[in-house]
Amino acid sequence: MTPVLIPIINGKELTRNCIKSVLAQDVPCEVFVLDNGATDGSGEMLRAWADDRIHYIAARKPSVAASWNFGLKWLFAQGHAAVLVLNNDTELRPDTVRWLLADGGPFVTAVGAAEKEKIAPQIFGSIKGGVFTKGKEFEIQPEEYYAPPDPAMKRPFPDYSCYLIRRECWDIVGPFDENFLGAFCEDLDHHIRIHKAGMSAMCLELPFYHVGSATINTADEPLRKDISAQAQKNREYFKKKWGVGVGTSEYYAIFGGHGEPQ
Repeated sequence: MTPVLIPIINGKELTRNCIKSVLAQDVPCEVFVLDNGATDGSGEMLRAWADDRIHYIAARKPSVAASWNFGLKWLFAQGHAAVLVLNNDTELRPDTVRWLLADGGPFVTAVGAAEKEKIAPQIFGSIKGGVFTKGKEFEIQPEEYYAPPDPAMKRPFPDYSCYLIRRECWDIVGPFDENFLGAFCEDLDHHIRIHKAGMSAMCLELPFYHVGSATINTADEPLRKDISAQAQKNREYFKKKWGVGVGTSEYYAIFGGHGEPQ
């Protein structure tokens, strides 16, 4: 089974929906949830969930980077060749894991969408009943269809809210930089390191539903200020480390200018 790593703090209902979408995949998956101090009943919900594909771990790590490192190090040590990592504010269409595995790249992601209908199947009618003859009645059966990712739409800027990382990428690039506290810039830092290691990090035209910024949007005002202050510290550390600011032309120049907003 493909292991799926999901760090959480709070967001009980988001986590529930995320896990349901993983368990509905058309390839076998098992879920490893790292609880970093949920206070909204998420832990109780997960411990009571009667499904042996769900594994609950009280981790209490101080950052997203630390959570990813803890989970990935352990799962790769168990002999897994690839791990899917998700934010808990995401939901997948049921073929997501299959397409990410089929791509074969060392680091490959789906792409977040703010509209839930983007992960809904297309519905079309198929004719049942045999060879058509005049006057014969046919029954139109509704069928669901998910369009495969268009290879021409594959792009070199991955989405770290839903990524498949293979052991070879982990071994060469190394763990995420835990100096990025909270949850900001650790993904951009990792992308630069993948690029500088000469490895591929690509995003498929494979949508997943992403609520986005769920932690800060549900935080009270004091916590919101703390999160924003830490995000600014992470930006400053990123600039000190790489000599470029996040989202600047100099940042995109690292990747040959690809992805820079026009």
